[in-house]
Amino acid sequence: MSSRYVLKTPDAEIAEIFKAELLDRFNPHYNIGPGMDIPVVRYEPAENKRSIHKLHWGLVPAWAKDRKLQHNNFNARAETIGELASFKAAYKQRRCLIPADGFYEWDRSKNIPAPYFFCMEDEAPFAFAGIWESWSVTANDGTVQTLESCCMVTTDANKLMTKIYNRMPVIVPVKNYDTWLDPMFLDTSNFKTLLKPFTAQGMKAWPVSRSMTEGKNTKAGCMKKTGEELGLLEVKKTVKPRKFYVPH
Repeated sequence: MSSRYVLKTPDAEIAEIFKAELLDRFNPHYNIGPGMDIPVVRYEPAENKRSIHKLHWGLVPAWAKDRKLQHNNFNARAETIGELASFKAAYKQRRCLIPADGFYEWDRSKNIPAPYFFCMEDEAPFAFAGIWESWSVTANDGTVQTLESCCMVTTDANKLMTKIYNRMPVIVPVKNYDTWLDPMFLDTSNFKTLLKPFTAQGMKAWPVSRSMTEGKNTKAGCMKKTGEELGLLEVKKTVKPRKFYVPH
């Protein structure tokens, strides 16, 4: 699962990078987790522009009777996102980008899981693939309460990530931002390639202190390197025996 990430780039700079209007301000955060309100980039067709809003991380489908599903719906698997009732409507028409500078994952092969920080090779901001929903309920006094929520799409791990865990967030290449955001692009079968693991050669990772596991720890030290960077998983190739001519 992907449940913690970092967004340290200032909001005005994020707005410039994603060519979006900043409608909700936000501060740098080094330990973002489910249940928080997080900045996402959406496309507004009527105004032909991108905008940045803060949405609740933990998707509540429009048809839900209450908000209980939010606790399970902070990730959506790429393999089943178009089939599950909680996600398929949003996947078809309500897609978003979730800006980030990096994310955490735990090496569960150790007795005590050890956290690692993953980011781009150049440490530049990037975007996770996300989907969003709008849920409303009418209170006893007749007032309508509305919650806009989102979740992060995950896929198989790449050759860097797989050394730690078998899943990772879907990272959207810049060239695919417009297509992913466009609610009029209804043929989701074309997203099969986009929802594949991001190239491992474009990323790097390093171990960090277990102190970041405590959600209340939001300091920059959460992502501080405490050891050597991870190397790519080496895939052993089967070497065919060479044939030599042996004279008789």
